[in-house]
Amino acid sequence: MSWANLVAVAAGALGAILGGIATWRTRGIGARGNQIAEQANKIATGQQQIAAKQQQVAERQLEIAEEQHRLEREREHDRLGPPQPAVVEAEVRETVVSGRFLAGTITVPRDYRVRGEALVPASRSRQRLALDLVLRANQPVIFQIEDWPEGRVAPRTKALHLRFWPINEELDGVPGRPCPCDRPDSDGDGSSSGHWEWTVPVEKRMNPLIQELVELGRRSKNSGDRGVPSDGRLFLEQLIRELQENDDGPADPAGA
Repeated sequence: MSWANLVAVAAGALGAILGGIATWRTRGIGARGNQIAEQANKIATGQQQIAAKQQQVAERQLEIAEEQHRLEREREHDRLGPPQPAVVEAEVRETVVSGRFLAGTITVPRDYRVRGEALVPASRSRQRLALDLVLRANQPVIFQIEDWPEGRVAPRTKALHLRFWPINEELDGVPGRPCPCDRPDSDGDGSSSGHWEWTVPVEKRMNPLIQELVELGRRSKNSGDRGVPSDGRLFLEQLIRELQENDDGPADPAGA
């Protein structure tokens, strides 16, 4: 073999070795690059998940803040509203102009606009109450619920429906405090829903003597009338009926 051929063979062998080394390095770099790319992808995915979680936390915090704000508004709404009584105790009154009528009394701790109706189940009707449009704080207001002709014993009105609104300073000329909630703040034409509403039973105040007799008659009936003669029971029932028909409510100590 000539020297030239030997050099050529050696050069070829060296080229093959270098080519193999290059291929190996390229493959190694490519695999490492793939690993780096996979790690980067995992990191990006994790960051997206963290961002999504942070978004959820932010949205939940906003919901909690809105709910707390709503609860605060509701608490303030309840605080500003007129306290609802368990029952309206009515009494019979008489004037030259109105004659005999069943009257109720209302007292509120703040100034309010108000409209009210008497609920009469027998006629399935609502009768508007003659209430002043503006009730002033801590000033008792007496109003007519229904007429009270001779012989009537029990009210036809079973309940009162009252609707209240905050004072309108511009129209009413008195300072008021607006409620922070989004309920109606004006009575409009009188048909709108109230900002606060009551539906309260009506009970006629009874003379204490008649009340004791009624309780005695109730106990007699519940005991099966044992020991009570029939004529005595009938007399008691008739006495109660007559007293109820002529009862004008509790006696007035000032007029006694």
